[in-house]
Amino acid sequence: MDLLPRHARVLLDLERTIAAMTVGDRLAPERELAETLKVSRETLRRALRTFVVDGILESRQGSGTFVRRLPVPGRRTVTATRLIGLSVPTVEWPTIAKVVSGAEEAAGLGGYCVMLGHDHGRPEVQTAQIRGMLEAGAAGLIVFLDQDNVSRPECVALLKEFVARSRKVMLVDRYIPGIPIPCVMSDNVRGMYELTQHLIMAGRRRFGVLSWGERAGIAERDRMTGFRHALRDHGLPEEPVLHAELGYDESQNLSAGKAVTQWLKTHGGKLPCDAILSFVDDMAYGAFLALKRAGLRVPEDVALTGFDNTMPDVYHAAGLELTTVEQPFTEIGRVAARRLLAMLENGESLEAVKHTLLPPRLIVRTSCGYLKKEGL
Repeated sequence: MDLLPRHARVLLDLERTIAAMTVGDRLAPERELAETLKVSRETLRRALRTFVVDGILESRQGSGTFVRRLPVPGRRTVTATRLIGLSVPTVEWPTIAKVVSGAEEAAGLGGYCVMLGHDHGRPEVQTAQIRGMLEAGAAGLIVFLDQDNVSRPECVALLKEFVARSRKVMLVDRYIPGIPIPCVMSDNVRGMYELTQHLIMAGRRRFGVLSWGERAGIAERDRMTGFRHALRDHGLPEEPVLHAELGYDESQNLSAGKAVTQWLKTHGGKLPCDAILSFVDDMAYGAFLALKRAGLRVPEDVALTGFDNTMPDVYHAAGLELTTVEQPFTEIGRVAARRLLAMLENGESLEAVKHTLLPPRLIVRTSCGYLKKEGL
């Protein structure tokens, strides 16, 4: 019992309460029932909706909630048939934690419990967890793929198998080209386009780029596309003056700091670029520290931007007011869960559900050289 998600425990407690009643009985008032079950009223409402959908309870406006039929002992429909799996690389990253939060919220409102698995960055573990979730009877899956699993044969074959069996799967943030599994993600092309355009409008013309490299796959490609399209549309060369592909062998801020330090060394302590675009905020922070050590100022000597808007307070404390692009991570989780539940409840086919792109938001601060600090 203690291993079940909170929503699942509430469902079981409420099921026991209803089982002890008689058809036609009226449930206790919401406030009283919430106090008895020791849950919030919102959590109780979610649980009640589940039993209304299942035909066990009937809600009568102005009168209350009544027992329509008694739950069948031993069926355990609450924990088995209304369970979905959610697989993510980790819950330690704030961005992924927000995706999880949004998905759990939307699933709960839809009367489903979530079986969460995170593999701490080990792609082979994620593949095993995904198979285990389906074998455990999960009605559907939401998967935030490890970067390596986008192209890892074992994982790709497993997802193809699920599609062949008409099982319901929803991807978030990363999709697999050539496999008809819908994905919910931020519009990376649009986000990087708007960011680059903003720098151009602020007078920047020569760009350095800090990115992951080809291993990052879809995100790398889409953000580079947005960057190049913005340059092209403003009559500028489509390639950066400097470009460092950092990979994943060490922390992003350390590798970014080393790359910028090497740029400075190569060019005699000066940079041939007047702006540095970083594909994540942590890269921008590493670049900022390297520039600061070299006696260069942001944005006076070089503008600096990030992507994600993950830890603005941390950067502010270090003296960096970082212009960045905020991705709607919580909403990505919500939409993914809603789309999966629509597939499960309404029989919506995979073919009918294409990739969903959610709009990011440009967050302008002083690091881009466009705003004065006293104006913030």
